Amino acid sequence: MKANAFHAKQVWAIDLLAHGHMTIEKIAYEIDVHKDTIMRWRRMPEFNEAVIVRAREVLKDRLPAVYEALLSEAEQGHHQHIKILLDHLDKLEERQAQTDMSTVTFTWRHSAGRGTQAINGALTSIDTPTDGGDSEESWPVTE
Repeated sequence: MKANAFHAKQVWAIDLLAHGHMTIEKIAYEIDVHKDTIMRWRRMPEFNEAVIVRAREVLKDRLPAVYEALLSEAEQGHHQHIKILLDHLDKLEERQAQTDMSTVTFTWRHSAGRGTQAINGALTSIDTPTDGGDSEESWPVTE
């Protein structure tokens, strides 16, 4: 079954499963099917793949909030959060070294007045526009 071959209730179930906030029973009630129907769909490899793809999309949409929370905890001195952040930055640097990039773009989300950014592994606080939102800057890569 191709991804575009899912009917509306399956697409709805895929989205709800990907978000991970509801039980099978609640999803079945929400989309007006029996829970056994969802369990039957879950046995279909194409359906499960669609749930995984959608879950990745959901996670990607939430990454700015996750990074902000991680930075906040690291700035407060929580060692595990600092380790996770530094490990992640090391992986990003390795990935950058493996690609031919002429610029690096940093994007960060901030609230009105203050924000954080990570540049070359250093955490810094920055003044931000008063309306908050996303910021993005690009810098040339130098050896």
